[in-house]
Amino acid sequence: MPAQDPYRRRPSLRLQGFDYSRPGAYFITICTERRLCLLGDVVDTEVRLTDAGWVVQTTWECLPDAFPALALNLFVVMPNHLHGILVVTGEGDASAAIAGPSPAGLISRAVQHYKSVTTAEYAFGAKHYRWPPFAGRLWQRGFYDRIIRGETEWERIRRYIANNPVRWAYDRENPEHDPTLPADDPLSEARRDGGHQR
Repeated sequence: MPAQDPYRRRPSLRLQGFDYSRPGAYFITICTERRLCLLGDVVDTEVRLTDAGWVVQTTWECLPDAFPALALNLFVVMPNHLHGILVVTGEGDASAAIAGPSPAGLISRAVQHYKSVTTAEYAFGAKHYRWPPFAGRLWQRGFYDRIIRGETEWERIRRYIANNPVRWAYDRENPEHDPTLPADDPLSEARRDGGHQR
């Protein structure tokens, strides 16, 4: 069986015909490359962030400064990934936030900006403060997103984010996850029904 070409462009999994710059709420997951636990550890069901993890968290908190049409809702930085809810409010200087040559929407542009800033900060920390190095890239290519539809789904996703540290043993993003345990991952449903990897 021939090896898969790592440079082959993956097909877009964006929801066709959906305007990602219009008001709405999105459940976002961003994972480190190879699921390396560079951002912290879970101790007694609480996340203990590394210095790098604090940078990742602070940069997320500052995202609306760069993209005024975005608001943050609940989020959590885990050892090797981030879950968060981004809300496109349509307020602020939306035209400035979405301007640029790329046809991608506001969410894609914001995540791309976030990855770029955190990668530069992490590289600085690795060079000057001996943070563990990463090979190639800090973050996996793309990210997972789900358009949040309705109050029930909103509450389910918020509950999942809030409980993520407590449920770390069941999280398929955990490299020590026991595959015999049931996976605690709303993205498994999202991938089947309206969730997308971009």
